[in-house]
Formats: sequence, structure tokens, C-alpha cells
Amino acid sequence: MDCLAAVLKKNNLTISVAESCTGGLLASHLTDIIGSSQYFMGGVIAYNRIVKTKLLNVPENIEVVSPKTVVAMNAGLKDLITSDIQVSVTGYIGTNYDKPDLSNTIYYGIFYNYIDTIFTITLPENCPTRLDAKLTIVSNIINNIYRIITHDSYFI
Repeated sequence: MDCLAAVLKKNNLTISVAESCTGGLLASHLTDIIGSSQYFMGGVIAYNRIVKTKLLNVPENIEVVSPKTVVAMNAGLKDLITSDIQVSVTGYIGTNYDKPDLSNTIYYGIFYNYIDTIFTITLPENCPTRLDAKLTIVSNIINNIYRIITHDSYFI
């Protein structure tokens, strides 16, 4: 996280988040650094479909855990909070009895430089706790934000 914070600060980049299954843990990690208000604009915890629909304008007719949902969450987030980078995450941690094929499936999107990059994580079934699963997701997201912004040609 220190490396990401340094790059965000150095390049005067701002970030906002829309979180579902991580329940605010990504925002928490982004604000663990002194001076994080320089780059962290804010976020929305849209854990329930109602919040995704009413606050982030995610269409009701798309699957709540899908790549389309993270794109829609990022678009809704852009309307709420002005930032250079928007990150959204949704998924099923653990067994989903209604849709077993989506159990332990996480989607997240990073919107930067007019490009939505979508990632999929399949969590191992033997993840010890929900917190361990969330930490795995957040770590993956932070690493990919860093990778995306440091590989952008603007900063080379």
C-alpha cells in the first residue's frame, strides 16, 4: 500500500471506491497511510442490490455479481465523486446456494484513463475466514491499481 500511496501522491492522482463484498476494507486500506486525504476522495459501500441500484444506478436487470455490474458501479461512482481512478468490487465470498457456479467469484473493475479494466478472482474454497478472503481481494486490487497506473505511458 505504501508504494501505491507514493505513486498516487507523486502524480497527483485521486481515487474513489464502490465496494460490495469487501465491505469498506479497500477504503480502509487506502486510508491507512498518513496524508491519504491527498489522494482518497471517498467511497460507497453498496453491499445490498438496493444501494447499487438507487445510489450507483446499476440496472436491476443485470446479474448483481458480474463484470457488467462493476462497470455500472464505476459509472455511477463517477457521477457521485470526481476522481482520476474509480474502483468497484462485487462478488460472492463463500457458497452461493442460489448460484453455486458463482460461489467464491469476485469481479472488480479499475477505471483509469478512460479504460475499464475488469478482473476476476476465484477464491480458494479453503480460505480460513471471510476476513482472509477480503484481505486477499483487497491485496489483489491494490496490486493491480499500482500496476495499471505505473505502466501507463504518461508516467514513463
